[in-house]
Amino acid sequence: MPATPGGNVKLNAFVSDREMQRAVERAIQLMNAGRPGPAWRLMRDVDVRRPNNFDILHVWGSALVLDERFEDGIRVLNKAAALKPDAPAVWMNIAGACKRAGKPAAALEALANALRANPNLIDASHDKTLLLLDLGRLEEAAAQAENFVTRFPTDAIAQLSLGVVRTHQGRTDDAIQAFSHAAEIAPTNMLAKANLGFAFAAGRRYAEAAGALKQVVASQPNNAAALEKLIFIRRALCDWEGLEAQQQALITMSEQASIDPWTLFSISDDPALLKKVAARRIAVTSAQLPPPLFAKTRAAGARLRIAYLSADLRHEPATLALANLIAGHDRNHVEATGISFGPEPAAPLLRQLTDACHQMLDVSARPPADIAKTIADLGIDIAIDVSGPGSRVIAETLAMRPAPVQVSYLGYPGTTAAPWIDYIIADHVTIPPGDERNFTESVVRLAGSVFPAARKPVPAGTATRKEHGLPEKGTVFAAFSASWKISPAVFDTWMDIVRACEQSVLWLRSDDEMTGRNLKREAEKRGVEPGRIVLAPRLESADQHLARLALADLVLDTTPFTARASVTDAISAGVPLLTLPGRSFASRMAASLLSAAGLEELLARDMESYATYAKNVGNDPALLASIRARVAAARDAGPLLDLQHYVRSLERALTIMHERSRKGQPADAITISAALH
Repeated sequence: MPATPGGNVKLNAFVSDREMQRAVERAIQLMNAGRPGPAWRLMRDVDVRRPNNFDILHVWGSALVLDERFEDGIRVLNKAAALKPDAPAVWMNIAGACKRAGKPAAALEALANALRANPNLIDASHDKTLLLLDLGRLEEAAAQAENFVTRFPTDAIAQLSLGVVRTHQGRTDDAIQAFSHAAEIAPTNMLAKANLGFAFAAGRRYAEAAGALKQVVASQPNNAAALEKLIFIRRALCDWEGLEAQQQALITMSEQASIDPWTLFSISDDPALLKKVAARRIAVTSAQLPPPLFAKTRAAGARLRIAYLSADLRHEPATLALANLIAGHDRNHVEATGISFGPEPAAPLLRQLTDACHQMLDVSARPPADIAKTIADLGIDIAIDVSGPGSRVIAETLAMRPAPVQVSYLGYPGTTAAPWIDYIIADHVTIPPGDERNFTESVVRLAGSVFPAARKPVPAGTATRKEHGLPEKGTVFAAFSASWKISPAVFDTWMDIVRACEQSVLWLRSDDEMTGRNLKREAEKRGVEPGRIVLAPRLESADQHLARLALADLVLDTTPFTARASVTDAISAGVPLLTLPGRSFASRMAASLLSAAGLEELLARDMESYATYAKNVGNDPALLASIRARVAAARDAGPLLDLQHYVRSLERALTIMHERSRKGQPADAITISAALH
């Protein structure tokens, strides 16, 4: 008989035990060599001659799965399991195949069978915990992890499981403790060390996070997740030595690995790169899209049902802005539902959102499929993601198409590259005409800025320069952006500005003691006395922050990740903010707001003109007074802070989206006229 497709093994009409063993061994060799196709075909041919053999079926099914023929592999593996239900390995393989096929519930059942066959399977216990988390069954996952660690207290994987659960529960300190135990038990386990670094970062213990992640990156240079987080932490600490090389390595790695675009927003303004990275990031979720859940687009005439989906409402400025926006909707025309994927915001914020919304839903403990069904059952016309693809649960929910129109808005400054997002809401500055090619969504351009802005009252006479460590004379340049947005190149320019303006200081936000020390050291390297760097701690009260911000003369923006909420703060405080717009959405956010306010002179053409403008303001009190007067005029009578006009513009855009959907028309570009009333 001719050789089988696998080669080297010939089969007789009846396969002896020895021939069968040789065939199984050959199939395993082929699988190990990365040739699963010949392997499963060989096992298929052997099965014809020796049917109902566990080893043949097990290897055959495993090879099919390796060849990404998941459904066939699961079918064959289940036949093997029926022959030996007490063999845990086959159940583990079924679980792995089901998970890769997007069948987490079936995978969970297979893991339960594996643990019934052998309750001491460490990997099965760990995988079961992770699957319960994926299914949104947090309480069951916690019980599973707690039982796991009780039975195996000195096992690193058990501690790792517990740490992952504690992370999902928001119990950061407990997660750090569990990951620390795992790292102590298995010092060479880089997964434990990486998770420890991530947990330290979540707890804002950046120095410890950097220490753990540096070990991981040194041991595993191609660990994209660890490198990505390490870069963020080093930027947050303003620890810049060797940073550029690591950032370039991450960009190179993004050609193959899944990288969070958020990390790249502060590194690159190349919109084509950001689009590719977003597409790669979303590919896992979009690999197998289910049929749409929504029944049909509702008829005209009914109130427009909108759902705002958020993964984190704890950030006060963003949540207040969202609450004010929703409160501004015309309730005769719009019915707004808030959907919180958790964690829960502070009580006052939650009350404001609840009062603004028609209804407020907390879905933080529910799986994506259940959430999607709820949205579909509510008859939501437009689902608006205000968090972006960083939320896996929101992405998986919207991938099920619970609403006929789905929109990216506010929370994410770039393309999601998600096939289930129809529109991105922007303006003529954040996405200039011609830049549509860098977005998979249809672009909606609102009149003015895409960002809702409302004037914030600034307490009068409640802050003095002296109490904030600022000089009574001399220009105060302020930069209250998060430290991770600051690049060495931007800091070079800031120091050039300070050196050129006698008695000036740079007033920086510093939430971490090490960050402050590093900034002062970097200033000294650039010929600026450390005393000219004034550090501003985080303030709990927004009123206190606005009062102190009013003491500044000029706010200096970062690039390529520019300011957003800080622009509204600065204008409310009557302080000009200087920005340098780039090519990406994230690099043009401040420019969007300033343009809408009629303050285009605060948009620099390049870094040189940015520095020149700041130096001129710092050395010319009359020029400073003039620009401050124009900022005050924009605050008091300009169009930017007219929230009601903004909401009407947004509602018009949403109505057009709904009408197109109702008529069966595909998503398309929409532009709202500035003349709308």
